Amino acid sequence: MAYHGHSVSIFYDEEGARYHLGRGLTLFIDGRRASSPGSLRHIEVKLPTNSMTTASPRRVDLAVNTGTTTGPRATASSQLADTPANEAIDGRLWFFAENANGWSPANEDRYPSLIVDFRESQTVGTIELAFFSNGKTVKVPQSFQLQFKSADGWTNIPKQQPLSAQAIANGVTSIHFPSIRTQQIRLLCASPTQPATFRLIELKAFAN
Repeated sequence: MAYHGHSVSIFYDEEGARYHLGRGLTLFIDGRRASSPGSLRHIEVKLPTNSMTTASPRRVDLAVNTGTTTGPRATASSQLADTPANEAIDGRLWFFAENANGWSPANEDRYPSLIVDFRESQTVGTIELAFFSNGKTVKVPQSFQLQFKSADGWTNIPKQQPLSAQAIANGVTSIHFPSIRTQQIRLLCASPTQPATFRLIELKAFAN
């Protein structure tokens, strides 16, 4: 949520298995951990002062396409009929089991990939990934890697800095890196142990 020019995220995970951030209450401010996991209690955190006096510039999702024919497009190595690749960039972000949204690969595709084509060269410095999980048949990937299309082909994005070692379930995993210039990015995943699959609700790309 936005608060006084800052992005504040609050997670509570009783067992530590839902968001993979540790057991208890965790607070992030502007994508950085402001308090370690702890008991459910009153917490006071001083907000950074760098953006308090000036309005933060509006972040533009470079990957979103709400249905235009000329905007960014997503393609995947495989997809299920009710969770196609284009739903991973449609701007809808919810985690409802009864209302499926997002991209899921075919069950036999154990190392699936998703490509987002911006349709023109863009400067990218942050990727956000939102994965749904019901803890049983749909879980987060075992691992993931981000690549970009360069003159030499697909290359791992250097110096990726995720907020957590694993993808967050039913939340947003932010990956920051030194800005790159590219027209296409690719997400490579290792699917969870069968018979479970994963569902990427949304992939977002930002300049910083």
